[in-house]
Amino acid sequence: MTDIAGHWAREDIRYCLENNLFNGTSATTFTPNDEMTRGMFVTVLGRIAGIKASAYPAAYTANLYTDVDSKKYYASSIVWASAYGIVNGVGNRLFKPDLPITREQMATMVNRYLDVYGYSLKKSTTAIPGRFTDSATISGWAVDSVDYMRLTGILNGYPDGRFAPKDTATRAMCAKMFHLVKESLYQSSTPVLPTGVAISQSSLELKVGASASLTATVSPSYATVKHITWTSSDTSIATVEDGKVVAKASGSAKIYATTCNGYSQYCTVTVQPDASLAYAGDSTVQKYIWLFGYDVGDHHGYYLNRGGPPTTTISVPIWQFTDSAHTSKRRIDVPLEVHTKLAATFKAIFNEIFYGPEKFPIYAVHCYRSGETGEHGLATAVDINPDENYECYNDGTPMTGSYWRPGVDPYSILPNGDVVKAFYKYGFGWGGNFNRKKDYMHFSYFKT
Repeated sequence: MTDIAGHWAREDIRYCLENNLFNGTSATTFTPNDEMTRGMFVTVLGRIAGIKASAYPAAYTANLYTDVDSKKYYASSIVWASAYGIVNGVGNRLFKPDLPITREQMATMVNRYLDVYGYSLKKSTTAIPGRFTDSATISGWAVDSVDYMRLTGILNGYPDGRFAPKDTATRAMCAKMFHLVKESLYQSSTPVLPTGVAISQSSLELKVGASASLTATVSPSYATVKHITWTSSDTSIATVEDGKVVAKASGSAKIYATTCNGYSQYCTVTVQPDASLAYAGDSTVQKYIWLFGYDVGDHHGYYLNRGGPPTTTISVPIWQFTDSAHTSKRRIDVPLEVHTKLAATFKAIFNEIFYGPEKFPIYAVHCYRSGETGEHGLATAVDINPDENYECYNDGTPMTGSYWRPGVDPYSILPNGDVVKAFYKYGFGWGGNFNRKKDYMHFSYFKT
């Protein structure tokens, strides 16, 4: 490697390369000062464990996380680490493999690996630093792991006494840590693996939007590795996290509870439609009867001489950026005046957008507008982020708003993204598919 001469971690890097724990970033470079990603870190941990990729099929990542490409080098290692409870992702079925790993995350992953496999670390013969001066900033889930790494001399912190738990770690830092871990490992106990698993019930019936909790029991009772991986055969029907099942759409799905070594049991979940919600597949006549009580023939201007539609103001959660650079988001709840008959449906739609993997940002959302002959006058249509999702002629000449740049502007709605999918699921149309013009901000119950 041509870029490690004189580097403080040169010997640690040499050790990791010679023992096939790390690969270089090219045939001749290690790039020691680059950030270590979560995917890289789990891969090295898997090499220390000596896992065989064939035992942890990369294709299984689709059942665990929505953002782990099964073709990437780290896929099998992530499957292994998830199966043993060494990693849990970052929530919402995301792992963020390319995100730089933080110092407290790497301490926690290593400590979980030691616990699962019955390893301990030899005590350091050098001076152990006292309590880190910034220990109060260490996340609760990482406190014990960081302290164990300190007491064994694996992670000593910075010269000024800080640990800096949220700082990202470089490849050189990780090489140093993995060298120390590999040299200090000894077997302190023998792990007892499961020989089976039982799930609390074999079948479950839920209404759309409802949830229920399942439990799994590992046998034998004295097994030391009891981590269960929960997955769904169809996440569009039902999702599961830590045994909590959430019904998403009508249909049937199997919820699996799987042990680290592959024993599995499932519960069949049958999801029935929620009678209070609208769904895709309803005809226009069915929608008329649902909303107005009879087939009105034409909904345009229906409420103009009837005193306006019955409306309800609901509160919906949305993501908003907290900075002009669009690097972080926060939740806020905003009011939305909608047709009373569709209140539950609008809530369901915006919940799906909010909890979707995109975390789509919304700065403006509007529904009912009095006196209009279109669907805004019915309180059955919604406009989202109007400037970046313009209404325009088919040649692109703007009518309202400025442009539509999906994938470039984060406020522009992706054609196959969370927003469009959520509205389609409940039977709404999108103005991005209009024929005589395009209206990318617009979603409407009667698709007009």
